[in-house]
Amino acid sequence: MTEQMSVNDNNVSEHTLNVGQHFNDYEQLSKTVNVFCKEHYHPFVIRTRSQKQVLYKCCHGIKQNSKCLGKRPNQHYYYKNCKAQINFYKSKNEKWKLTKLLLNHNHTVGKEEYSNYGKAKIMNENDYETATDLILSSAKDGMVAAVLSKKSGKQFIRKDIQNFRNKLFPSCTEVDQNHLMEFLAEIEENGGIYAIQKDAEEEVESLFVASSAMVLNYNKSQCPVIQIDVSFGFNVENYKVLGFCYYSSITDKSEFAAIGFIAKETYSAFIHCMNEFKKICKTHPSVFLIDKDFIEIKAIRDIFSSATVLLCKFHVIKYIKRLVSTAYNKQIDEKNKILDAFKKCLYAQSYKKYEEQKKKFLDICKSVKVFAGTKDKYVTLEEQFLKNWDSCKEMWVHYFRKHLPLMGDTTTNRIERSFWTLKQYIQTKYHSLPTIYLCIKELIDFIDSRIKNKLAKNKQKVFKIMDNDNEIRKLLEVCSEVLTETGMKLFHKQLKLFKTLESKIKVMANGIEENLETGISKIYNTSLEACSCTFWNSFSAPCRHIFMLRKYNNLDIFSKTCFHPRYITSVGNTESIMNMDIDDEDTNDVDIDDIDKDEFDGCQKVLSDREKFNTALTVTKNIADILSNYGTTTFNKYMNELKLIEKNARNGVSLFENEYSEPTISSIEFETSNLVEAGSCQDSLVGTESQNESDTNHQSNENLKFKTKIKSKGRPKRKTKQIQFYKKQIKTRNKK
Repeated sequence: MTEQMSVNDNNVSEHTLNVGQHFNDYEQLSKTVNVFCKEHYHPFVIRTRSQKQVLYKCCHGIKQNSKCLGKRPNQHYYYKNCKAQINFYKSKNEKWKLTKLLLNHNHTVGKEEYSNYGKAKIMNENDYETATDLILSSAKDGMVAAVLSKKSGKQFIRKDIQNFRNKLFPSCTEVDQNHLMEFLAEIEENGGIYAIQKDAEEEVESLFVASSAMVLNYNKSQCPVIQIDVSFGFNVENYKVLGFCYYSSITDKSEFAAIGFIAKETYSAFIHCMNEFKKICKTHPSVFLIDKDFIEIKAIRDIFSSATVLLCKFHVIKYIKRLVSTAYNKQIDEKNKILDAFKKCLYAQSYKKYEEQKKKFLDICKSVKVFAGTKDKYVTLEEQFLKNWDSCKEMWVHYFRKHLPLMGDTTTNRIERSFWTLKQYIQTKYHSLPTIYLCIKELIDFIDSRIKNKLAKNKQKVFKIMDNDNEIRKLLEVCSEVLTETGMKLFHKQLKLFKTLESKIKVMANGIEENLETGISKIYNTSLEACSCTFWNSFSAPCRHIFMLRKYNNLDIFSKTCFHPRYITSVGNTESIMNMDIDDEDTNDVDIDDIDKDEFDGCQKVLSDREKFNTALTVTKNIADILSNYGTTTFNKYMNELKLIEKNARNGVSLFENEYSEPTISSIEFETSNLVEAGSCQDSLVGTESQNESDTNHQSNENLKFKTKIKSKGRPKRKTKQIQFYKKQIKTRNKK
């Protein structure tokens, strides 16, 4: 495309450039070229600048050294061998002379194309203030880019706002370290625990954290099953999160008893976290549910020697399915038969049935060769099964876990779902992955607030179940004041079963006899408060056999003594967790029957979600009015004045003892210090007070130094190797 220019030999115009034109100094030259490029949409950039020459070239004519490895061949960059350029030389009279002017581009030049170059997106003062206010108000990058583009006429994209955010709020490692150490010290003061293990380079290898709310809720729940797993993708440094998850009968949700941050999945990191977890347990868990990670299994058995380690059924089937999919010269129907035979082994109800199904499975897979990922590449499925699965059948066969207190857990779906919730929170809180310093604080705060919010809601309501049967409805009304939500669900389920199967259950001298649907009668050793059936062993709640025996002895069907203490509601379960700074951890549980009603009515009222919304609505409107009428500067001033008053009130001094000095936000440093102080630009609308106002009593002399970025090894690399191997295998088959 060719630009036609007007020629003026005598005067220097800001809108024209002509060969032979002179400029007094470099500033005049630079200003003229910039205005010229902006007016006529030329993407010129400085290529050479020396004492005697200044050369402007089109950005599509500068060839850069490519770092491409050929993995993404469809990627493009600026170079198009464009010859357009503007050349200046310094003459003897110390003036700059335009000696060469080529405006012929081999690509399109126009307003729309020019708006996409970085040179056209330079922010002025108004753009800078608008972007800063929007970022401080927790607006997303796409929204900020849309508002700036509409207001300024420049074409901003999300990447531009991300770069601006990084320049506006650079990370400060020392400040983040101090904030994290203060946070961990506060956790320890409130009754929680944290422990750090470092490697030879004095960098953090593993960090174990458990707040007081997490510890109290776990010990009050008395859950015998702990699910352990490791997840990644929480922070920039690639530290993995080790979770200790359980089912809480108090909150009726999956909760974390503690979490650990580990650099690598090593034995020393697991042992460190297991030792610290053992310290917070009043009663050691009897069952650990994990996927087949050998390092985790060894660490658990070394620390909790009496506990039973079980494998997740989902991961067992997933591994075998992946193994069978690599079977050589087998059709899909044959592979499905092999997988079905293995599932029958997995769900065997007795040891005899397991042996029968194992023989059938081995007969099917005798000649089947699978890729096991070893040096030998292909091995027989029979050999693989006998070596790696039959030797540890107690960990995955259903028969061996039938009488364990699993609380209905057979897979690690509980901890997988909890990890997903944490990742969703991080993604909504931050536009990109936070640093490890911010990640630790955010995860612990989120888990604590989740526990307390659920307890507040449970305190506000009484769970009731409606049923068409009048007798069942009366029993449910009686137990609704005593049992938790989980206890009510289990009680109702067994009551319905008892009503439908009552005719098939008989009281015998040696126990309870039940005629099963298969025509086989089974005898259970049942007392008034315990039973030998699978339901009782798994949940520690009364079953239909206990109901039958109590009815036979003319006793009330419902009794608190039949339930495990985890299903009994008590004030101590919630009050000690919600008021951790006041109550003692070892306070005894108090039954609801023993509470004085007048004293209970005098408790502080918990606001509902609607009441919280209405209360916050007026405050939000006032904040919006101040921001729109007076701007961010005045709002920062008011907020810092209020913080100063609050600080004086906490320290017991006069509220207005120190005069407040008005802040200035003309420089970028003020906004940066505000954001680093807050920990994240999404946490508040405005900046906070200066960095060095923290209490020195909470500071620790220990220096926390995390690894900069851990290289991801293991699963992704192994997966890519397997994919490459499968592709080669398909090619060889096609050739044959």
